[in-house]
Amino acid sequence: MAIQKELWINQIQENLYKGLEAIKIAATDDSAYVNAKTVHIPTAGAATAITKGNGTYPVSVVERTDQILDYNLTNYEFGPYRIGWADQLQLSYDKTASLVNDLMGGLSERVARELMISWYHYTAGKYVLTTGSSYSDHATGATGSSKGLTGKDLRRAAAILDGQKIPMQDRYLLVDNTMFWQLMDDLEYNAERVGAIGNGLQTAPGTPYGFTVIAMPAVVYVTSAGVVRAYGNAGATTDQAAALAVHKSALSFALSGTWVSEKTDDPTYFGSILSGSIFGGGSYRRYDKLGVVPIIQDNA
Repeated sequence: MAIQKELWINQIQENLYKGLEAIKIAATDDSAYVNAKTVHIPTAGAATAITKGNGTYPVSVVERTDQILDYNLTNYEFGPYRIGWADQLQLSYDKTASLVNDLMGGLSERVARELMISWYHYTAGKYVLTTGSSYSDHATGATGSSKGLTGKDLRRAAAILDGQKIPMQDRYLLVDNTMFWQLMDDLEYNAERVGAIGNGLQTAPGTPYGFTVIAMPAVVYVTSAGVVRAYGNAGATTDQAAALAVHKSALSFALSGTWVSEKTDDPTYFGSILSGSIFGGGSYRRYDKLGVVPIIQDNA
């Protein structure tokens, strides 16, 4: 009887992540202040009134009332994981290296989601509802249908930013993969325009409508009343997804480096212990929320 050899590939198929490096370019880095619990951002109050042809003096003296926008920093932690001595001896792949990949990728993706949630707001006159064809909902827990994201919706977001006197440079669209492909389904992006727009859509500045597109696995999910859902929330059948049309100067984040700890050859656990953490947080940067335009799915 023949004995068949079993072969084990010496490299594990890793978990896949997309996190901080993808979205950090769309926001202002306050990491120099990460050694504190709270970051305070002063925001100028209402602009001074300009008079013309005044002939009456003295003029009334007024003061400008400035605002302070705060955001808190918190810790995100990974592990601790046990790596048994037998695993290190017998496995065909390096389990320690694989866990470090999970540590770095998992933390990065989680913090990226938390930042995008913290950048969201729901303010009258400063958001857009989608107007496209009907698509099945993809927000966590949602079961209905919603209108897809279109070029028209993106133009309306750009118009709001224009009305807020937001510069054209450094505009970004943070959009989940499902809404991104809804945008590509839109008739304005079909046929001959797919090649021209689609080829560089993820990276080329200035497209479409002045936005650099950053597609993520998920961005923001909200209730039917526009209230943002916390990360991991089970959601409701009526929840919606939202994209964020933003300017770099309107978003903040502060992040520490990633702290990684490994206790090797612990006799209590018959192996090594691995854990890690990152400290950070973020917010929209202006008290008046200018420069951030959520694009929220509307019911189909």
